[in-house]
Amino acid sequence: MRSLGFLLIIMGLGSFILHSMDMEFKLLQWVDNWGPDTGNIIRIVAAVLGGVLVFLSMRKKSGEQSQDTPQ
Repeated sequence: MRSLGFLLIIMGLGSFILHSMDMEFKLLQWVDNWGPDTGNIIRIVAAVLGGVLVFLSMRKKSGEQSQDTPQ
C-alpha cells in the first residue's frame, strides 16, 4: 500500500510540475480532457490520496511493531 501511495504522490506532483512546463506523463494525458482546472484537481487529489495511503501504511506498520514487543 505504501508503494502505491508513493506512486500516486510522484505521478500527481510530477504531472502538476510537468503540466506547468507544457509537458505531461503519457499515462495521465487524459486528465485535461475536461479542462485545465479539472485536470489540476485530479492531479491534486491523486497526490493527496497517495499521501493518505503512505500515512496509513506507516501508522499500521508502527501499530504492528508495538504489538510485537513482549511485556
